[in-house]
Amino acid sequence: MNYTQIKQKWFPTIPKPLVAILIVAFFIRLSLALVVVNFSSDFYWEYGEIAKNVLAGRGYSLYYISNDELAFRYNTTVAAYPTALMAPGYVGFLLPFMFIRNVMTRNIFIILVQTILSLLSLYLVYKFTAKYFSERIAFFSGMMACILPDIAYSVFSFTPTVLYHLAVVALLLLLYSIEEANTEKKMFSISLLFVFLSYIRGEFLLFVFLFLLLQIFAHQWKNVWITLVITISLLSPWTIRNYTVFDQFVPLSTGFGLNFYRGNNSEEIGSWSNEDIKRDILSLPQKQNFEVQIDRIYQRQAFNFIISHPWQEISNIPVKLFHLWVFSPLQKRSNNYLYQLISLCFFIFSIIGLLVTFSWQKHRYLYLMLIYSMVIGLLFFTLPRHQTMMKIILLPLAGAGLEFLWNLFKQKRSNSEMSKNNHQVV
Repeated sequence: MNYTQIKQKWFPTIPKPLVAILIVAFFIRLSLALVVVNFSSDFYWEYGEIAKNVLAGRGYSLYYISNDELAFRYNTTVAAYPTALMAPGYVGFLLPFMFIRNVMTRNIFIILVQTILSLLSLYLVYKFTAKYFSERIAFFSGMMACILPDIAYSVFSFTPTVLYHLAVVALLLLLYSIEEANTEKKMFSISLLFVFLSYIRGEFLLFVFLFLLLQIFAHQWKNVWITLVITISLLSPWTIRNYTVFDQFVPLSTGFGLNFYRGNNSEEIGSWSNEDIKRDILSLPQKQNFEVQIDRIYQRQAFNFIISHPWQEISNIPVKLFHLWVFSPLQKRSNNYLYQLISLCFFIFSIIGLLVTFSWQKHRYLYLMLIYSMVIGLLFFTLPRHQTMMKIILLPLAGAGLEFLWNLFKQKRSNSEMSKNNHQVV
């Protein structure tokens, strides 16, 4: 391999439109950081609280009872309990930063790294769309990824969103490429990404299951075995840890019950609990399997609701789909009218793009991602960040929809001018 080949492989020429998009995206995120980020806050949701407990020698723990309330904020004066509420991927990402004592410096580094990862995902979105759709659609998709407020805001959200975006787009590139040349090396890389995504979002195992079904129907047995061996092997240490700690089989997370209840309850979609649940939790014996018992309480409440209110469950289906595809009103920041208008336009572009580019043979892995996202949204519930996670795979479709409308507008304008000129000649 000569110098030119090495340069093309490791330092490919970046298209000028993409360079401009990346620069604009960087300054948008920098400007937003100066406005919206509280750099003095050391609260990183449950992920950060678990990381603090790990560094304090309390193990991978979270929940405790304080003043007759269930809480998860870090507190050295009360007992914490072993947790598997959050898969360990993002906690592992945060841990090195937690060694930085100065909170402001720590936050600057976390946001800087997440910004770089966000720009990398934007780069991959552009490359993916240019290769499997068109350069022009890639430009439209890249511009949307650059300026969409929720995608830009994900850089400052101390959740796995940015990591998820980067890994999912990389995964799509690999999945599409096995249609061109199905090699063991590619399947090994795909399986590693399956494991990584499952460690940051436990429910991603559903996508792995759907992928395996697709490979079985296509009689791609080599792909099936490689995926099964690598995924099970690399996820088993966490499952073994959970069984050792809780004395029960917990594949990845104890969050199923809570999330299942929040999507299926008698109060409203997104509700955290009710008085019965609070009372049952506070009456639990505070032992090692405390969190597993909490999970069972939530599961029981959710299943009881589904059985006793089947029609309400059915009526919630379009509501949940609206929350996933258009916008979710379950957090205050999504009640902004401008945000809602942008989300509605993005939804319209995505649906148009889906219709005009539809090809199961060519884009089945992208559609499989959408099916996975919808099943999770219907089974549980959708917060704005969940919608943002799905939005990264909608960008090529939204770009295709915008291109279609752009061409339609140009065609109508051209026809109008031609008609006007012909009228003048006559």
